[in-house]
Amino acid sequence: MSFMHRTRVIIIEDEFFAASHLEETVESLGFEVVAIYYSGEEFLTQTEWAFDVALVDVSLSDDLNGIDVAREMRKEGKGFVFITASQDEKTMMAAMSLEPIAYINKPFQMREVANALNGVRL
Repeated sequence: MSFMHRTRVIIIEDEFFAASHLEETVESLGFEVVAIYYSGEEFLTQTEWAFDVALVDVSLSDDLNGIDVAREMRKEGKGFVFITASQDEKTMMAAMSLEPIAYINKPFQMREVANALNGVRL
């Protein structure tokens, strides 16, 4: 008997409603949300790295922003998708230099999340 592995997704988003909406969207697309973190610090202190891909808000409100968190994910060989409302060119260039799977602008559409997550190769 074989079991198909569902892609395990984590969400790192400091806005509760945005995180909840992302969780609903991701699960409705058939992916498994294994954790939600509301800060970069919370993620780095609590993660066991047991996920396939992360949805990361670029502009987290604490000391560590999404770009800082993504640098750590790259060291661990984890893929990530940036989600942001920021259109600041300097921030976007820094984010893109980390080679995310995708970059999604808020407010996001379900198909954008689907396209990004369907691009994940396990």
